Amino acid sequence: MHARALALLAAGTIVGGLAIMTTAMAQPATPLIERTKLFGNPVKAQGRLSPDGKWLSWLAPDQGVLNVWVAPAANPSAARVLTRERTRPIRQHFWSPDSSMVMFINDSGGDENFLLYGVEVASGAQKNFTPFEKTRVQIVGTSETIKDRILVGLNNRDARWHDVHSLNLRTGELTRVFENNGYTGFIADDSLTLRVAIRPNAAGGQDYFRMEDGRPAATPFLSHGLDDSQTTQPLGFTADGRTLYSAGSDGVREWDVRAALRPPFLTEAPPVTSANFAGVNGPVLPLTSTAAILTPYS
Repeated sequence: MHARALALLAAGTIVGGLAIMTTAMAQPATPLIERTKLFGNPVKAQGRLSPDGKWLSWLAPDQGVLNVWVAPAANPSAARVLTRERTRPIRQHFWSPDSSMVMFINDSGGDENFLLYGVEVASGAQKNFTPFEKTRVQIVGTSETIKDRILVGLNNRDARWHDVHSLNLRTGELTRVFENNGYTGFIADDSLTLRVAIRPNAAGGQDYFRMEDGRPAATPFLSHGLDDSQTTQPLGFTADGRTLYSAGSDGVREWDVRAALRPPFLTEAPPVTSANFAGVNGPVLPLTSTAAILTPYS
């Protein structure tokens, strides 16, 4: 009796399995998602408004390669492609402070020399502002009030570190303002004065140093380890240069930097916002006044 039960059970299992297989074979196969849907070019991306409010810009394909398009803000249907990249897609772009140019960083044919270019909106003329070999350009600072200069980082002297230069956008002249021998980043205020230097620490995080007389201070005013490395970052200065905002796991903090000659140089204030329910995922915008106005959350 026991053997008979086992035989019936085995037979039922086989029949059931065959039924499932037959049903599965009868159903149409789920189509694969096209690779281009996941990794192809976006239709439009990274919309920007020029500082004077007159132009819109965005990234979109032209002949299959991402390029910068522009259109009058009052007539977006009059869009035209501004750049003519044919091999390497443009991934990031921004406006010059005077709204005369769209600027972007890109390499050529995969050579990994990421140089800074500017394209005049009126004429379409393109200029390479950093014609160096084995160089990766970083944007260090732009200004709401200074229209003809920006700060850029160049590692053409020492590949390990980016020296900070002032770039005259009208003449193309580069003037070194800080020779860097150990810092991975900087924060400038609206006057394009370097105010903070950033350096990795042994705890796997970052140390932030106040710039004193053009040099980093001996001790950091803000430090964090690996655990907070994804949530802690300075966001920027207000336009008057008196307040630095930083984001952390407990919200956005204000740092009073008015005591330029009286220690403590930076005084931490209580959190401006609470991030117990969400994470700060962007800068306090805009920093053109004396206080924070908007904080993006996720």
